[in-house]
Amino acid sequence: MFAKDPDCPKGEWVTDVANVDEKYRAGVKQFAEYDCHLTAGETVPHRVAQAIYITFTDTKAANNYADNELAMYPSLMSYTTVVVVGAGLKSVNARQTLRDISKACVCGSVS
Repeated sequence: MFAKDPDCPKGEWVTDVANVDEKYRAGVKQFAEYDCHLTAGETVPHRVAQAIYITFTDTKAANNYADNELAMYPSLMSYTTVVVVGAGLKSVNARQTLRDISKACVCGSVS
């Protein structure tokens, strides 16, 4: 989906939890973000973290992260998991994509 967008010709999933703000790291159980690249190894600076998938150890930590870090972005919340998709890509409708993910997994709610 992202590779079809002109601002994201290539991409990769990065699982380094160090990319999460330090104040939330202790509560992170699983993390992945999708970064856009022009070529292999050359990220598009304004298109890093086009998708974020984080599972926290508890719902309080997930809600805290979503409320404080993602308040300006559409997100999918499902218990301890937070998903954000495609902030700023021309051809990606973030809210609709999150609704589609919610329907597919039969989980969560989109805000």
